[in-house]
Amino acid sequence: MKKLWLSVGLIIWVSPMIWATPSTLIWIPSTDIQAQGTAHLGIDNYATLKRLRNGKAFPFATNPALDIGLTWGLPGNIEAGIDYFPGTDDPLFLNAKALLLREREGRPNLAVGIYNVGTDRDTTAYHMVYALASKSLPAGSGRVHLGMTQGTGRRHLFVDSKGNRADRSMLLLGYDRQINPKWWVGVDYQSGKSAFGAFNVGAAYSFSPNTSVILGVDFYNDSGYEPSLTAQLDINF
Repeated sequence: MKKLWLSVGLIIWVSPMIWATPSTLIWIPSTDIQAQGTAHLGIDNYATLKRLRNGKAFPFATNPALDIGLTWGLPGNIEAGIDYFPGTDDPLFLNAKALLLREREGRPNLAVGIYNVGTDRDTTAYHMVYALASKSLPAGSGRVHLGMTQGTGRRHLFVDSKGNRADRSMLLLGYDRQINPKWWVGVDYQSGKSAFGAFNVGAAYSFSPNTSVILGVDFYNDSGYEPSLTAQLDINF
């Protein structure tokens, strides 16, 4: 327990100082950690199938939306990074993650982290703290993921598409499977009616050991948000 709180404290202290999105499945964080001394470039596109019914685009200020993220692997099973959203007023978001336990027989992976740490106190300070576990299924049939996230930033930012208050505590669920060295599939879910709540499904193809692309669809829990398509390019170097 002491190790857990020390790691959470380190993440909160580090994240405002370093420049990335956490390693994810499709939408939610994963327990995967960027290897020490390596970097990850993620270029994620989100395009709503239609504009929001109230005339806005989800989940960002532009449609399609672009997220350019850079993540570094640090000593001590920690990663940290920065995301840049072109075309928005406050485009920078920070994140960090620590892997506390590696999976062994009878024990899951366990990670804690923080993401969507915005740089403007009134408009982007979501500060999503989370804990997440993952466990491999028998016979190479994939992994399951279970966790919780809590928005610890500004309360007024957690609203639904109509401006009503939404939960800041959200359930994280996921499943992924490496089909072969080239193909990966995944599905994940985040609860709640805020802009974070969604069910997501996608598949990835690896062009090389360090380059892959994910294609997926996002279905938001709030019916005021139209589904979106996502294309995510991932490069490790």
